[in-house]
Amino acid sequence: MRIKWDHIHLRSSDPDAAAAFYELHFGAAHRGRVANGDQLRVTVDLSGVLLFIDRAAEDATTSAPPVKGIDHLAFTVQNLEEALAQLRHSNVEIISGPVEIKPGVKIAFVRAPDQVRIELLERGEAA
Repeated sequence: MRIKWDHIHLRSSDPDAAAAFYELHFGAAHRGRVANGDQLRVTVDLSGVLLFIDRAAEDATTSAPPVKGIDHLAFTVQNLEEALAQLRHSNVEIISGPVEIKPGVKIAFVRAPDQVRIELLERGEAA
């Protein structure tokens, strides 16, 4: 069986705001917005992977990490300190880090809308 990525599906209290977050901070490209009654889906392309961001039901909840299932998204950056400075300047919450987890690999976590955790990794030449 051969597979390839199609999409990641997120639920959000505000799909437009969530899409704008990924566009502004991580370079996602807007691909569409479909409203049908109280249903709303905003689609963005995030580095080649589609994010379907649907409006969550009012009674939907989030769980505190660590969770079972998908725990976070992870993106590689060239310069972690610079990336964190840009995000801090935009008032994005830095959850933890930066820390060097092994020689040449530094990580930090930031919070996206709807409690989505994003790991930023800098892989140096030693990694």
